[in-house]
Amino acid sequence: MRDILNMMQLCDSMFPSGLFSTSNGIESMYLAGEITSARDLEEFCSTYLQNQVGPTDCVAATLAYKYATTHDTERIEELDQKMAAIKTIQETRKAHQRSGMQTARCAASFVKHDTLGWYVQYVAGTKRGSHPIAIGICCRAMGLDGRRASLATSYGFVSASMGAGLRLGIIHHIESQQIMSALQPEILRAAEYGYTAEEMWQFCPQAEIMQMSHEDMDAKMFIT
Repeated sequence: MRDILNMMQLCDSMFPSGLFSTSNGIESMYLAGEITSARDLEEFCSTYLQNQVGPTDCVAATLAYKYATTHDTERIEELDQKMAAIKTIQETRKAHQRSGMQTARCAASFVKHDTLGWYVQYVAGTKRGSHPIAIGICCRAMGLDGRRASLATSYGFVSASMGAGLRLGIIHHIESQQIMSALQPEILRAAEYGYTAEEMWQFCPQAEIMQMSHEDMDAKMFIT
């Protein structure tokens, strides 16, 4: 039961990871008329889970958990550099770094773990960090099963996207829960990717183009 409670705490919207301030490109797509309904938002999340979150973020979270188990800090640094290279959109890359730093710092305030303590110092010194990697390390530090790391990552993406959809007025609360329920198979599938760091990939060109345009917006509600 403790494992479930820790998972709930890590994925709760009150956990100060900073994900509530990101829209993953939904804001710019909404303003461009690309996402205007619950159906559009569900299709966006499904595509992103299959082509970015699963093969990149979930893999990174799983590997970070594995490396934290043996305190392999060299591999974690390499993975962090890999994530920075994959996240080619500056705004998105910085958002991942900030969320990773906040997640690690928060967890380290109530959990003592060698790799987590090292990672907090690492991101503070290098200004790097990545949210999926922080999630993987935090899951290990909190005693969660290894499979929870990737699941927390895929679930967190959808949850943050629903929050963005609600704040932008694309959906209402009941629709958000309907989408969360409908996407459960996709959330689970994304969490089951088993690639190595060398095989990580992502391909969401439309979303990335819209994220680029988001960087140049004069006024915006979200940081991505």
